[in-house]
Amino acid sequence: MDDFICAFDDLVLFRLLVKAMKAAGWEMKELGVPVQFLSLDMQLTLDSDGRCVQINLSQHTYFVDLVEQFDLTLAAKPRTTTPMAKCTAMDDPGQPLASNRQYISLVGALLYLATCTRPDIAFAVGDLSRFSAVPTVPLWMAAKRVLLYLRTHSHLGLTYTHSPEYYFLFSVIPPMLRMLLTGNLRLGLQFWLLDLL
Repeated sequence: MDDFICAFDDLVLFRLLVKAMKAAGWEMKELGVPVQFLSLDMQLTLDSDGRCVQINLSQHTYFVDLVEQFDLTLAAKPRTTTPMAKCTAMDDPGQPLASNRQYISLVGALLYLATCTRPDIAFAVGDLSRFSAVPTVPLWMAAKRVLLYLRTHSHLGLTYTHSPEYYFLFSVIPPMLRMLLTGNLRLGLQFWLLDLL
């Protein structure tokens, strides 16, 4: 099963794509306006004509699940304004963790968050990922600090707003479209952001 979202500003083009995919034997179901896709929470703002003018992406639900998964009780800890403490010594020898499995799992989940919707934690998580082979207690505390930062700033995410100055051009190279519809190619899509100025 493959999940994907198609977004068009032209309903006729969308219907043509759906018709072509069904003719090629794809089984599909239209679910309407997305609210959640994979681990992304989506909030769409539509204008009076039903066109999307703003998309807010966050991973608040994923973050809450992450806190439960690692059984981290953060409620009693103070608020933090940065994902990494000032002058954090990442190469501090410290006591090694008994197992690096939980550390690797947490850092991997944080990398996913940083990649999808939270670029504000990318530097801290990148540094934490460098020490996955032999993590120490101070590194584990630094990873938990990133979670504390995320809890403090759980409302943040990415916002894409329609602007008359820019538009997205969706392009499928014709030979790739043929392969995509016949199932011989998984992905042949390109997106460009064009400046109209």
